[in-house]
Amino acid sequence: MSAKHALAMLVLVGALACARDSGKGIGKVRASIPKDALREGRGSAIVLEFGSPYCPACTAFARGPLREIIEPEVARGRIEFVYVDVSPPGVPSLAATALRCLDGPLGDRLRLVSDSIEHLRDARSAAAFVARHSRRGVGTAAQCLHDAAALGALERGRAVAESLHVREIPTFVVGTPSANGRVVGRAVVGADLPAELRAAIDLALRTP
Repeated sequence: MSAKHALAMLVLVGALACARDSGKGIGKVRASIPKDALREGRGSAIVLEFGSPYCPACTAFARGPLREIIEPEVARGRIEFVYVDVSPPGVPSLAATALRCLDGPLGDRLRLVSDSIEHLRDARSAAAFVARHSRRGVGTAAQCLHDAAALGALERGRAVAESLHVREIPTFVVGTPSANGRVVGRAVVGADLPAELRAAIDLALRTP
């Protein structure tokens, strides 16, 4: 990992530590879903994650509860999983944009990128990484990584997170879809709360 990426990770992890000191939970919420958020599946309930490939707790969630709780429900057609990257400004964007350029299920892409940060240290190595794990050539991979729409999606994701006063990631909003592309439900904060996440999903599935 380059010095620049190491510094970015320290900044991100430090911000999360401060957030944990300030308390957990933001209660019932009504969250907008950015139109260009990454989405998987369709169902009567939605799990919206605010996360970052540079966040160790987000990586732990992708390896555990995402695989064990959410992905089986997506496969059953009961819920939709939505991922919004909220890597803070100053953190290299290559990992976030790589998620949009890779092939395969969203959960697999999240785990692959989180486990491969060292391959996303600069534009050249990132393009080669995406080409290895997609049907893109190196040239089209490089274009995808710097696509203006993908970079704009990062800014819109951060804006939604700020409007909800998200102070710790991963933060999840679990609920039901409403008009105007929103999800109304309950916030669950932290990767180590599978019981609370499961309870929120069950409640959303029971909501008419």
